[in-house]
Amino acid sequence: MNRIANPALMIKMLRDAGYKNTSYAVAELVDNSIEAKAKNISIALYEENVTNVRTQKLINEIAIFDDGEGMAPDILGRCLSFGWGTRLDGATGLGKFGFGLKGASISQARRIEIFSWQKEGDVHMTYLDCDEIAQTESDVLPEPVAVTIPQKYSKILKTNNFNSGTLIVWKNLDRLNPKKSSTLINHLNKDMCRIFRHFLDDNDVYGTRRKISVNVVDPKGSNDQQIMLKANDPLYLYKPNNLPGFENEATNLLDDEAFINVIDQDGVERVVHIISSIAKPEIQMLGGSSELGKHYANNNGISFVRAGRELELDIKGFFNNSEPRYRWFGIEIRFEPQLDEYFGVPNNKQGVRNFKNFDEAEIDDLLEQVENSDSIDSRAAKMKLDIHKCITNMVKKNISTVQGRGAGRRTKKTGGGPSPAEKFTKEVEEIDVGEKTRSNIEAENKSIEQKVLELAEIKMNSDSSLDKGSAIEIAKLELSNVIHIEESSWPGDTFLDVDYKANSAIGLINRRHAFFTEFYDGLRHQEDQKGFEALKLVLMAFVRCEDVLQHRVDPKAFDLIRSKWGEYLRNLSKMVN
Repeated sequence: MNRIANPALMIKMLRDAGYKNTSYAVAELVDNSIEAKAKNISIALYEENVTNVRTQKLINEIAIFDDGEGMAPDILGRCLSFGWGTRLDGATGLGKFGFGLKGASISQARRIEIFSWQKEGDVHMTYLDCDEIAQTESDVLPEPVAVTIPQKYSKILKTNNFNSGTLIVWKNLDRLNPKKSSTLINHLNKDMCRIFRHFLDDNDVYGTRRKISVNVVDPKGSNDQQIMLKANDPLYLYKPNNLPGFENEATNLLDDEAFINVIDQDGVERVVHIISSIAKPEIQMLGGSSELGKHYANNNGISFVRAGRELELDIKGFFNNSEPRYRWFGIEIRFEPQLDEYFGVPNNKQGVRNFKNFDEAEIDDLLEQVENSDSIDSRAAKMKLDIHKCITNMVKKNISTVQGRGAGRRTKKTGGGPSPAEKFTKEVEEIDVGEKTRSNIEAENKSIEQKVLELAEIKMNSDSSLDKGSAIEIAKLELSNVIHIEESSWPGDTFLDVDYKANSAIGLINRRHAFFTEFYDGLRHQEDQKGFEALKLVLMAFVRCEDVLQHRVDPKAFDLIRSKWGEYLRNLSKMVN
């Protein structure tokens, strides 16, 4: 009789299932604990003394305890069987095809032992040993046997009072990375605190809160330390969290959200929930070099969350990961397991394969799929297009807001000297003595208070981090300037627009223009501001020229000039790149 698979060879291949690291493999077991309705989950790192050049403590076993429902002996006997699971269809919950427990375990360890009990004292145990299978080529798992939990593990169980539950032990850790407890704890904090954040925060809408701890057991068997995992939320909307200095504070604002209806493979309507948040202005002002800023940088991207559990955090090509300011906004895509095939979720739940920032050809292909049929592929294509449009709009909006905060602050006077606008005002007043300008004419019948409020509104539109009071104070200080260069956003080729407010001609820079993205914005954030000040002086001269000539030339001509000039700038920006 021919077997479908050689068990030893199958195990060898499955050991390479592709978990990103040890903490992602541990996360698979935590999934099972959550599915088993555990309220307390403990990850224990057992150390041993290893001597090479020097003696150091390294992890030799990992045990995962939970106080969930536990497994009856018949279920326990099959739980390590490949091709068997309690959720084979992968349709609901955190699991997918019953692969996680064994796939994750053998990716790290050569021997896996499982103890489970549904009432105190009634414990059964089974195991899977890769070396034993290789030697015997047996394809039969051992039957569960009644046992007493070894004392080295029962200490933690007694401390946590687990009357029912499951204990999984990984032994012969030949693929563990890293091997030091301190380093692995850092990985667990970085990965699992984000993966399970919806089960660690105090908002139970998208995941009932659990306690997840990490215990380090030293070679003498003493519980050396215990760390409680705290949520790491890339949206920074929920608490408690592990953001340094802000553990009990939401540091982002909910910016936008969308609900996209999707018809799944079975014809059932599902909802994809997309949430966008952005850092509060005062948080962004703390800067990227702060501890908070570094934390935000590590959470930069679009988060894909399946049934409350994060699968992946990635930019997916929607924005430039090297641009430090983009860390200040976050986007989360929540979906149900029934949409796994649409998103391309693999068995090990290590990411999302079927969604990214599609190029024009890919979008055309998706549109064709939607138009030509009502198949499953058509439904998936429609979902991808709808989400793509939503994410694109959210990213553009957030980038514009982030770029608009603190606009021009780096060009404020240094060493007590005058700003470029003040220098320019002084020069043109000497050159244009008695010159009639449109800004003079527009200002004739305005009160000082009206002028201040007009300029303050321009300042707030340019810099979204300014409140009204601050904007008014700045407007009072800059009211005498004849030219201002500020920022705004609008579609089209025009890079520079001109408006007349307060006493001044206002040059408005378009943040959506290619020249802004490729050159202007970069110059604005250079340490050496000479180049940026020179560029602003060129723009001020252009705006002043228009202000002086407005009453001599048809005003529509300036609109045409600015539009054509912006078109040249856009095309030349591409040439330089």
